[in-house]
Parts: sequence; structure tokens; C-alpha cells
Amino acid sequence: MASPPHPRLPKPTAAELTALVEVARGRRAATLYFRGGTVFSAYTGEIFPANVAVWRDRIAYVGASEAMVGPRTRVIDATGRVLVPGYIEPHTHPYHLYNPYTFCAAVLPRGTTTAVCDQVMLFTVLDDAGFAALVRDMDRLPLRYLWSIRPGPATILPGMRGSFPRGRIRRALRLPQAIQAGEFVNWPFLLDGDPVLMDSVAFARALGKRVDGHASGAGWDTLAALAAAGVTSCHESITADEVLMRLRLGLHAMLRHSSLRPDLPVLADAVARLGPHTARVMLTADGPAPPYLKQGYTDYLLRTAMEAGIDPVIALQMVTVNPATYFGLDEELGVIGPGRRADILVLRDVRDPLPEMVFVDGDLVAREGRLVTQIREPRWSRYRWDRPLAPRGWRPEPALVRVPAADPFPVMQLVNAAITRREDRSLPVRHGAVDIAAVDGLCAAVLVDRSARWVVHAVVDGLGAIDGLATSCTSARGVL
Repeated sequence: MASPPHPRLPKPTAAELTALVEVARGRRAATLYFRGGTVFSAYTGEIFPANVAVWRDRIAYVGASEAMVGPRTRVIDATGRVLVPGYIEPHTHPYHLYNPYTFCAAVLPRGTTTAVCDQVMLFTVLDDAGFAALVRDMDRLPLRYLWSIRPGPATILPGMRGSFPRGRIRRALRLPQAIQAGEFVNWPFLLDGDPVLMDSVAFARALGKRVDGHASGAGWDTLAALAAAGVTSCHESITADEVLMRLRLGLHAMLRHSSLRPDLPVLADAVARLGPHTARVMLTADGPAPPYLKQGYTDYLLRTAMEAGIDPVIALQMVTVNPATYFGLDEELGVIGPGRRADILVLRDVRDPLPEMVFVDGDLVAREGRLVTQIREPRWSRYRWDRPLAPRGWRPEPALVRVPAADPFPVMQLVNAAITRREDRSLPVRHGAVDIAAVDGLCAAVLVDRSARWVVHAVVDGLGAIDGLATSCTSARGVL
């Protein structure tokens, strides 16, 4: 069963192919022309002098000819600059920067033109019609969104499995914007033969789509079983040996450097050991927290990779042609070559990955780190939400953060940025509530249901000295 083309990636018609040939032969004027620069060849790893001619949304020509420059052709002086393909993020969660629209505004000026995103935050609060409508609406954004359809919950809380029925997963995978199944946070259930998860993998593979794993802590035999189950990639390596283990078993490896797991300096050793065999390796920021953007996004990944000793050409391949090839899109994206989409970044140097200009489908969308196109968020009330929000006018009261006393009290101890441990402690009490201020390092944590029907209190140790923190970023759907 063939997967339908993404609405933003339709195949060219016969008339469009004819026009591209005419531009390439100098018989028709290009709409956009880059003159006097050099071009990064993602396939050969070379940087060579060439002009680039674009007709509408596709590249028509790469070479020395200027015969296609007409009086109405927009000419960009690329002297002293390098043209590279738009960066591709192969695995992210566009909710930590508020929502996919603000994510687009944050990362597009930094050169990321395509992002493969986890759907779960939208999927678990919208019904099928609402999710499909929002995905279609996001096709109008200059950032090209592709979607990874998670077929099961990340938690085992009662009631969560009901949000991921087989039929609904299949309907989501059929969407042309969906490019893979995953990520399989609950991979032990997959290996135990969970019928819905197995069906999701088989259905995605039958559609010609990829299957993204999440095999944190998995050893050789477990990874081998996951590969046998149809998983095609994993982003959970935290050592160079784990990267090589995934590659030896035929998986594609995504090297993560995120606000939660800044692992790239360690993982770079695997790239050095691979030599020229890096075509199955990609870079990912994996859903960064907002402060991450102070340093950059994919451009920051590239700088970090280069500082860790990875050759700039290899690093660029990891965010262009490698993810494009992995998703079967290198005839459209990830390469500056005739017939490809005109997603083009203008760099001062390959060692300076923050672009001067960003073009998507031949349109200038950002210059000098700033958007030059408008991004309008939708009217969110248009979409069909599956449960009500808090009543109109509801506001949190100070009493909300009072943690009712208990002895002992279960304290969530942060072992590190990713791991917690329960510790039952006797805590000081004041006026019937835990006296948080009496113990250094303790914070009160409050989880409020989306519809403000219930509140859960907790105590956290090790988060740091903060006055307050609030977020609406959760995939728990208010179900306990």
C-alpha cells in the first residue's frame, strides 16, 4: 500500500517538469537565482562554486550558466557565502515552546525548515476530526511539519490505553502528514506482543513509513528483538558504544543533544570510530525546553558537533541528507540539486551554521535570525476538544499550593535531570500543611486537572531554589 504524498510535497506535474527543464536550459527565466556562491553537496561532501536557479518552489539548475536570469528574476548575491539545504529535525516535541506555531517562529529563523514531530499532546486532547483539522491547518506554516504517530501512552496510568485504540492509530497513520509510527516509549509492551502496538508497526511498515524506537537502557538482545519487531531507529543512546550497537543491528541512530540529555560531546566519539560510514546517523534536539533556544536549535546542534570534533561536512549531512534519506524524502529535501524543493540556507561559512537567509519552497522566510513572514496562530476554539477546560473565570488561589500534611510524606527526590526516586520522610508541619520553607531544597508541586475538577499535591527535593514554576505541558490528559 503506497503512502499518499504529503500535501506540502506533491510530485511535480508534467507541465511543471517541462518548466524546470526549460529553466535549466536557459529557455525560461528563473524566479530566483543565487549568483557567485558555493554549494554544499550533501551526497559527495564537497563544497564547490556554482550558481543555483529556482523556478517557483523547486531548484531547476545548479552550475555556471546565467542564461536563465531574466528581467524579473530575483537575484541573490551569494559571493563569499555557502548554500546548504534547510535543516531537518528528525525527532522533536513541539510543545515545550508552547505550541507548534510558536515552535515554528522560534526555530525557522535558525534554519530548521522541516520537523518530524510527536503528535501525542494534540492527539490525546483532540478527537479525530479536530486533530486532522489542526494538522491540515499547520500545512500552511512555512515550517514543514511531518508527524510521528505514537501508538500507545508513555505511562501505564489507568485509562490512558483507551486513548490509543487500534482504529484511531490506523486513521492517524493514514494521514499524508504522518511519516512514521513512534516513539515507542512503552517498548516492553511491544516485545510482549501487545496486539495494538504490533498492529501499529505492521500497518506503518505496510504504508512505507518508518518506526521510531525509544529504547533507553536497552542491551544488545533487547535491541535485536526491537529491530526484529520492525523498529527502524532509536534516539536513546547515551554512550558511543550504544550508538555503534544500534548501527550494527541495522537501526538508524539519532544523536541527541537536548536540555534534558546534552549527550552529543560523548556520542561524537562514535562518529570518529565510524569513519566514512555515517549515512545512518542523524542529530536531534528531542524537544528542548525554552532556555535551550538562547543557544540555538539545529544550528546549536551543528556547533556542538563541530566543537566535539565532528567534521562540519559530516555534521551537515546529519541534519540534511541523512534524515531525508531515512524518511525516503531525499528526492525532495536535504539536497541542493535540480528537481528538489528550494529549501535553501545562506551561510557565511559551514562552521557558522546560523543562516543569514532562510528560503522555504523558494520564498524568503527569515533574514539575520528574524522572520520576514507572518505566522498567525489559529482560533483554538475552532477545534473539537475531547473534554472541557477549566470553567470560565477560574483562577488558582494561594491555598492551592498548600500541601496537606501526612507522616511520613512521599518526597520525589531528583536523582538527576531524568531520574526520580521516592523517599518517605517526616516533614515539619504548620497549620495542617507541610512547611515547605522550613527545609532547604524542598518545593511544593501541584498537578491540576485540565477541567479543574481535582488537585494532586507533592513535594520535590533537588529541583533547586525557585519561587515558582508553572506549565501546561503534559500528556497525562488529567487521568490518574
